[in-house]
Amino acid sequence: MMRQTQTALLYRLRRVAQRFAVLLIGLFALPAFAQLLQIPALRIDTGMHSAPLRALDVDKAGRFAVTASEDKTARIWDLGQGRLLQTLRPPMGADNDGKLFAASITPQGDVVAVGGWSPDNDVYLFDRASGAMIQRITGLANTITSLSFSPNGQMLAIGLWGKNGVRLFGTTTTASWRTSQELANDLRYDGEVYGAQFSSDGKRFASASVDGLVRLYDVSQNRLSVLQSARVQGGGQPFGVAFSPDATLLAVSFSDSAAVVVLHASTLKVAYIPSIDGVNNGSLNALAWSQNGRELLAAGTWKRPDGQHGLRRWSDAGRGSATETSL
Repeated sequence: MMRQTQTALLYRLRRVAQRFAVLLIGLFALPAFAQLLQIPALRIDTGMHSAPLRALDVDKAGRFAVTASEDKTARIWDLGQGRLLQTLRPPMGADNDGKLFAASITPQGDVVAVGGWSPDNDVYLFDRASGAMIQRITGLANTITSLSFSPNGQMLAIGLWGKNGVRLFGTTTTASWRTSQELANDLRYDGEVYGAQFSSDGKRFASASVDGLVRLYDVSQNRLSVLQSARVQGGGQPFGVAFSPDATLLAVSFSDSAAVVVLHASTLKVAYIPSIDGVNNGSLNALAWSQNGRELLAAGTWKRPDGQHGLRRWSDAGRGSATETSL
Protein backbone atom coordinates (compact mmCIF):
# COMPACT_ATOMS: atom_id res chain seq x y z
CA MET A 1 0.00 0.00 0.00
CA MET A 2 2.82 2.35 0.94
CA ARG A 3 4.63 1.64 -2.35
CA GLN A 4 1.46 2.35 -4.35
CA THR A 5 0.98 5.64 -2.53
CA GLN A 6 4.60 6.69 -3.22
CA THR A 7 4.26 5.71 -6.89
CA ALA A 8 1.09 7.77 -7.26
CA LEU A 9 2.74 10.75 -5.57
CA LEU A 10 5.79 10.58 -7.85
CA TYR A 11 3.53 10.35 -10.89
CA ARG A 12 1.64 13.48 -9.82
CA LEU A 13 4.89 15.36 -9.17
CA ARG A 14 6.17 14.46 -12.63
CA ARG A 15 2.90 15.66 -14.20
CA VAL A 16 3.13 18.96 -12.28
CA ALA A 17 6.78 19.38 -13.33
CA GLN A 18 5.92 18.68 -16.97
CA ARG A 19 3.05 21.19 -16.96
CA PHE A 20 5.26 23.80 -15.26
CA ALA A 21 7.99 23.25 -17.88
CA VAL A 22 5.49 23.68 -20.72
CA LEU A 23 4.12 26.83 -19.08
CA LEU A 24 7.63 28.22 -18.54
CA ILE A 25 8.61 27.59 -22.16
CA GLY A 26 5.43 29.32 -23.29
CA LEU A 27 6.12 32.32 -21.09
CA PHE A 28 9.66 32.69 -22.37
CA ALA A 29 8.27 32.68 -25.90
CA LEU A 30 6.39 35.90 -25.10
CA PRO A 31 8.78 38.80 -25.85
CA ALA A 32 7.00 41.22 -23.50
CA PHE A 33 7.30 38.78 -20.61
CA ALA A 34 10.86 37.85 -21.43
CA GLN A 35 11.87 41.51 -21.07
CA LEU A 36 10.58 41.50 -17.49
CA LEU A 37 12.76 38.56 -16.48
CA GLN A 38 16.12 39.90 -15.46
CA ILE A 39 19.02 37.87 -14.15
CA PRO A 40 20.55 39.66 -11.13
CA ALA A 41 24.05 40.97 -11.85
CA LEU A 42 26.54 40.52 -9.03
CA ARG A 43 29.04 43.38 -8.83
CA ILE A 44 31.78 44.27 -6.37
CA ASP A 45 31.21 47.71 -4.84
CA THR A 46 34.55 49.32 -4.01
CA GLY A 47 32.96 52.47 -2.58
CA MET A 48 34.08 54.51 -5.56
CA HIS A 49 33.51 54.68 -9.29
CA SER A 50 35.24 52.06 -11.43
CA ALA A 51 34.91 53.76 -14.85
CA PRO A 52 35.24 57.32 -16.20
CA LEU A 53 33.11 60.04 -14.60
CA ARG A 54 30.83 61.77 -17.08
CA ALA A 55 29.00 64.30 -14.90
CA LEU A 56 29.23 66.12 -11.56
CA ASP A 57 26.87 68.59 -9.91
CA VAL A 58 26.66 70.28 -6.50
CA ASP A 59 23.74 71.79 -4.58
CA LYS A 60 23.65 75.54 -3.99
CA ALA A 61 24.89 75.35 -0.40
CA GLY A 62 27.81 73.11 -1.31
CA ARG A 63 26.69 70.29 0.98
CA PHE A 64 26.15 67.47 -1.49
CA ALA A 65 27.61 66.37 -4.82
CA VAL A 66 26.32 63.85 -7.32
CA THR A 67 28.61 62.04 -9.75
CA ALA A 68 27.59 59.85 -12.71
CA SER A 69 29.80 57.29 -14.39
CA GLU A 70 30.10 54.78 -17.19
CA ASP A 71 30.23 52.13 -14.44
CA LYS A 72 26.39 52.42 -14.50
CA THR A 73 26.11 53.99 -11.04
CA ALA A 74 25.62 57.49 -9.68
CA ARG A 75 26.91 58.41 -6.24
CA ILE A 76 25.92 61.07 -3.72
CA TRP A 77 28.68 62.54 -1.57
CA ASP A 78 28.79 64.56 1.65
CA LEU A 79 31.20 67.35 0.70
CA GLY A 80 31.72 68.51 4.28
CA GLN A 81 32.94 65.10 5.46
CA GLY A 82 34.15 63.77 2.12
CA ARG A 83 32.18 60.54 2.44
CA LEU A 84 29.86 58.52 0.26
CA LEU A 85 26.19 58.78 1.26
CA GLN A 86 24.33 56.83 -1.43
CA THR A 87 25.06 54.65 -4.44
CA LEU A 88 22.28 54.95 -7.01
CA ARG A 89 21.75 51.99 -9.34
CA PRO A 90 19.33 52.70 -12.19
CA PRO A 91 18.24 49.73 -14.32
CA MET A 92 21.05 48.34 -16.48
CA GLY A 93 21.74 45.67 -19.04
CA ALA A 94 24.55 44.33 -21.17
CA ASP A 95 27.17 46.37 -23.02
CA ASN A 96 26.34 50.11 -22.98
CA ASP A 97 22.88 49.72 -21.47
CA GLY A 98 22.90 51.59 -18.17
CA LYS A 99 25.95 53.80 -18.66
CA LEU A 100 25.31 57.25 -17.17
CA PHE A 101 26.39 60.42 -18.96
CA ALA A 102 24.44 63.17 -17.16
CA ALA A 103 23.50 64.16 -13.61
CA SER A 104 22.02 67.11 -11.75
CA ILE A 105 20.95 67.84 -8.18
CA THR A 106 18.32 70.44 -7.29
CA PRO A 107 19.81 73.60 -5.76
CA GLN A 108 17.88 72.70 -2.60
CA GLY A 109 19.69 69.34 -2.52
CA ASP A 110 16.61 67.14 -2.21
CA VAL A 111 16.26 65.47 -5.64
CA VAL A 112 18.85 63.97 -7.99
CA ALA A 113 18.36 63.30 -11.73
CA VAL A 114 20.60 60.97 -13.72
CA GLY A 115 20.46 59.66 -17.28
CA GLY A 116 22.44 58.17 -20.11
CA TRP A 117 22.11 55.13 -22.33
CA SER A 118 19.01 52.98 -21.80
CA PRO A 119 16.48 51.19 -24.06
CA ASP A 120 13.74 53.76 -23.36
CA ASN A 121 16.10 56.76 -22.94
CA ASP A 122 14.94 57.32 -19.37
CA VAL A 123 15.81 60.03 -16.89
CA TYR A 124 15.74 58.61 -13.34
CA LEU A 125 14.82 60.82 -10.38
CA PHE A 126 15.94 59.87 -6.87
CA ASP A 127 15.30 61.18 -3.39
CA ARG A 128 18.72 62.36 -2.23
CA ALA A 129 18.25 61.48 1.45
CA SER A 130 16.99 57.92 1.05
CA GLY A 131 18.39 57.01 -2.36
CA ALA A 132 14.94 55.75 -3.43
CA MET A 133 13.84 56.21 -7.03
CA ILE A 134 10.79 58.47 -7.00
CA GLN A 135 10.03 58.78 -10.72
CA ARG A 136 11.32 58.27 -14.23
CA ILE A 137 10.87 60.39 -17.34
CA THR A 138 10.72 57.88 -20.15
CA GLY A 139 10.38 57.58 -23.91
CA LEU A 140 12.77 60.39 -24.85
CA ALA A 141 14.12 60.46 -28.40
CA ASN A 142 17.72 59.39 -27.72
CA THR A 143 20.53 59.03 -25.19
CA ILE A 144 20.63 61.64 -22.41
CA THR A 145 23.70 63.88 -22.70
CA SER A 146 22.98 66.69 -20.21
CA LEU A 147 20.68 67.51 -17.29
CA SER A 148 20.14 70.77 -15.42
CA PHE A 149 17.68 71.81 -12.70
CA SER A 150 16.37 75.36 -12.47
CA PRO A 151 17.22 77.48 -9.39
CA ASN A 152 13.83 76.78 -7.77
CA GLY A 153 14.18 73.06 -8.48
CA GLN A 154 10.88 72.93 -10.37
CA MET A 155 12.16 72.66 -13.95
CA LEU A 156 14.56 70.15 -15.50
CA ALA A 157 16.24 70.71 -18.86
CA ILE A 158 17.26 67.55 -20.74
CA GLY A 159 19.80 67.60 -23.58
CA LEU A 160 19.81 64.72 -26.04
CA TRP A 161 22.12 62.88 -28.40
CA GLY A 162 21.84 63.36 -32.17
CA LYS A 163 19.59 65.99 -33.65
CA ASN A 164 17.02 65.78 -30.88
CA GLY A 165 17.61 69.05 -29.08
CA VAL A 166 16.40 70.07 -25.62
CA ARG A 167 13.29 69.13 -23.63
CA LEU A 168 12.01 71.11 -20.66
CA PHE A 169 10.07 69.29 -17.94
CA GLY A 170 8.38 70.66 -14.84
CA THR A 171 7.20 69.12 -11.60
CA THR A 172 3.56 69.47 -10.65
CA THR A 173 4.11 68.71 -6.98
CA THR A 174 6.17 71.62 -5.67
CA ALA A 175 9.65 70.32 -6.44
CA SER A 176 9.15 66.79 -5.07
CA TRP A 177 9.25 65.41 -8.66
CA ARG A 178 6.86 62.55 -7.95
CA THR A 179 4.91 63.71 -11.00
CA SER A 180 6.03 65.82 -13.95
CA GLN A 181 5.00 67.05 -17.37
CA GLU A 182 6.75 68.30 -20.49
CA LEU A 183 6.59 72.09 -20.67
CA ALA A 184 8.43 72.85 -23.90
CA ASN A 185 11.09 71.65 -26.33
CA ASP A 186 13.40 72.87 -29.06
CA LEU A 187 14.16 70.21 -31.67
CA ARG A 188 15.98 72.52 -34.09
CA TYR A 189 19.46 71.15 -33.39
CA ASP A 190 21.98 69.52 -35.70
CA GLY A 191 24.11 67.90 -33.01
CA GLU A 192 24.34 66.69 -29.43
CA VAL A 193 23.68 69.01 -26.48
CA TYR A 194 26.42 68.73 -23.85
CA GLY A 195 26.22 72.10 -22.11
CA ALA A 196 23.07 73.17 -20.27
CA GLN A 197 22.53 75.64 -17.43
CA PHE A 198 19.91 78.01 -16.01
CA SER A 199 20.85 81.52 -14.91
CA SER A 200 20.76 82.21 -11.18
CA ASP A 201 17.57 84.27 -11.51
CA GLY A 202 15.82 81.36 -13.27
CA LYS A 203 14.73 83.53 -16.20
CA ARG A 204 17.20 82.29 -18.80
CA PHE A 205 18.67 79.01 -19.97
CA ALA A 206 21.78 78.44 -22.10
CA SER A 207 22.85 75.41 -24.11
CA ALA A 208 25.98 74.39 -26.02
CA SER A 209 25.81 71.98 -28.92
CA VAL A 210 28.34 70.33 -31.18
CA ASP A 211 26.33 71.77 -34.09
CA GLY A 212 28.43 74.90 -33.41
CA LEU A 213 25.82 77.08 -31.70
CA VAL A 214 25.41 78.50 -28.22
CA ARG A 215 21.73 79.23 -27.60
CA LEU A 216 20.12 81.53 -25.05
CA TYR A 217 16.46 81.05 -24.07
CA ASP A 218 13.84 82.90 -22.06
CA VAL A 219 12.26 80.37 -19.68
CA SER A 220 10.42 82.83 -17.42
CA GLN A 221 7.03 81.59 -18.66
CA ASN A 222 7.97 77.87 -18.53
CA ARG A 223 8.76 78.01 -22.24
CA LEU A 224 11.91 77.77 -24.38
CA SER A 225 11.81 81.06 -26.29
CA VAL A 226 15.04 81.70 -28.19
CA LEU A 227 16.58 85.07 -27.34
CA GLN A 228 19.92 84.72 -29.08
CA SER A 229 22.10 82.13 -30.80
CA ALA A 230 25.74 82.53 -31.80
CA ARG A 231 28.75 80.76 -33.24
CA VAL A 232 31.46 81.60 -30.74
CA GLN A 233 35.06 82.10 -31.86
CA GLY A 234 37.54 79.75 -30.26
CA GLY A 235 36.26 76.35 -31.40
CA GLY A 236 33.81 74.63 -33.69
CA GLN A 237 32.07 72.45 -31.09
CA PRO A 238 30.81 74.28 -27.98
CA PHE A 239 30.69 71.87 -25.06
CA GLY A 240 30.24 73.63 -21.71
CA VAL A 241 28.35 76.72 -20.55
CA ALA A 242 28.38 78.42 -17.15
CA PHE A 243 26.57 81.58 -16.04
CA SER A 244 28.39 83.85 -13.62
CA PRO A 245 26.64 84.07 -10.21
CA ASP A 246 25.17 87.48 -11.08
CA ALA A 247 23.97 86.12 -14.48
CA THR A 248 25.71 88.90 -16.45
CA LEU A 249 28.38 86.68 -18.06
CA LEU A 250 28.37 83.29 -19.76
CA ALA A 251 31.56 81.23 -20.03
CA VAL A 252 31.80 78.80 -22.96
CA SER A 253 34.20 75.89 -23.56
CA PHE A 254 34.79 73.57 -26.52
CA SER A 255 35.40 69.90 -27.10
CA ASP A 256 37.70 70.51 -30.08
CA SER A 257 39.77 73.35 -28.61
CA ALA A 258 41.43 74.42 -25.36
CA ALA A 259 39.87 77.87 -25.63
CA VAL A 260 37.52 79.38 -23.05
CA VAL A 261 35.47 82.42 -24.06
CA VAL A 262 33.42 84.70 -21.81
CA LEU A 263 30.31 86.27 -23.36
CA HIS A 264 27.89 88.97 -22.29
CA ALA A 265 24.96 86.85 -21.11
CA SER A 266 22.32 89.15 -22.56
CA THR A 267 23.69 89.36 -26.12
CA LEU A 268 26.15 86.44 -26.52
CA LYS A 269 28.74 88.96 -27.71
CA VAL A 270 32.35 88.32 -26.66
CA ALA A 271 33.25 90.12 -23.43
CA TYR A 272 36.85 88.81 -23.13
CA ILE A 273 38.95 85.70 -23.68
CA PRO A 274 40.88 84.21 -20.72
CA SER A 275 44.51 83.34 -21.38
CA ILE A 276 45.28 79.70 -22.12
CA ASP A 277 49.07 80.14 -22.32
CA GLY A 278 50.69 76.83 -21.42
CA VAL A 279 47.65 74.73 -22.30
CA ASN A 280 49.05 72.94 -25.34
CA ASN A 281 47.03 69.72 -25.39
CA GLY A 282 43.45 68.61 -24.81
CA SER A 283 40.59 70.89 -23.81
CA LEU A 284 39.19 72.78 -20.83
CA ASN A 285 35.62 71.68 -21.41
CA ALA A 286 34.40 71.62 -17.75
CA LEU A 287 33.63 75.11 -16.39
CA ALA A 288 32.67 76.64 -13.04
CA TRP A 289 32.64 80.01 -11.29
CA SER A 290 33.57 80.63 -7.67
CA GLN A 291 30.60 81.46 -5.45
CA ASN A 292 31.47 85.15 -5.40
CA GLY A 293 32.16 85.24 -9.14
CA ARG A 294 35.73 86.46 -8.70
CA GLU A 295 37.33 83.34 -10.13
CA LEU A 296 36.67 81.28 -13.25
CA LEU A 297 37.79 77.63 -13.16
CA ALA A 298 38.21 75.06 -15.94
CA ALA A 299 39.47 71.52 -16.42
CA GLY A 300 39.04 68.72 -18.91
CA THR A 301 41.21 66.47 -21.04
CA TRP A 302 44.21 68.84 -20.73
CA LYS A 303 47.23 67.34 -18.98
CA ARG A 304 50.10 69.21 -17.35
CA PRO A 305 53.76 68.33 -17.99
CA ASP A 306 53.69 65.98 -14.97
CA GLY A 307 51.09 63.87 -16.81
CA GLN A 308 48.28 64.82 -14.40
CA HIS A 309 45.02 66.45 -15.45
CA GLY A 310 45.13 70.13 -14.57
CA LEU A 311 42.72 72.63 -13.02
CA ARG A 312 43.15 76.21 -14.21
CA ARG A 313 41.92 79.15 -12.12
CA TRP A 314 41.72 82.69 -13.45
CA SER A 315 41.48 85.70 -11.17
CA ASP A 316 39.30 88.74 -11.88
CA ALA A 317 36.49 86.56 -13.30
CA GLY A 318 38.79 85.25 -16.03
CA ARG A 319 40.39 88.55 -16.99
CA GLY A 320 43.40 88.16 -14.69
CA SER A 321 46.33 85.82 -14.23
CA ALA A 322 45.94 82.06 -14.10
CA THR A 323 47.19 79.49 -11.60
CA GLU A 324 47.27 75.72 -12.09
CA THR A 325 46.99 72.67 -9.87
CA SER A 326 47.02 68.96 -10.67
CA LEU A 327 43.90 66.95 -10.11
